[in-house]
Amino acid sequence: MQKGDWQLRLMAYLDNELSPVDRKAFEEEMAQNREIRLEMEKLQTVKNMTTRIAFTDLEDADWKHYWRGIYNRTEQTVGWVLLSAGAIILSVYGLYHILQDLWLDTSVPFVIRAGLFAFLAGLVILLVSVARHRLHTAKKDPYRGVTR
Repeated sequence: MQKGDWQLRLMAYLDNELSPVDRKAFEEEMAQNREIRLEMEKLQTVKNMTTRIAFTDLEDADWKHYWRGIYNRTEQTVGWVLLSAGAIILSVYGLYHILQDLWLDTSVPFVIRAGLFAFLAGLVILLVSVARHRLHTAKKDPYRGVTR
């Protein structure tokens, strides 16, 4: 019997999911294979520990604290999103008018206008890139829920 086969049967054995015939055959295999017996002992220990775990009910004060924390985080997230969206909209609007006024003003040398346009375009690209990276990283951050 290959390792993957007996590992699946081992879990079924522990959960009493084997038929009587399969159970007897697996017990005979386990009696002959030391590796299976050692794995059975480890899994049985884990199963015994997990069945003894008792969950306690939280006090009302703890629940209130929990929900207050969720409310505060949600409130702050919404606030930051709205603030960021407003800043982006106002910045784009202002940049548009600055560029439009400079671009149409023929007294400003073309090199200055092109340099300003390149600078502002680079700034916008970097800001969008950083924001996109932060959003992407926040979704996959394995330490997101860890408090220090």
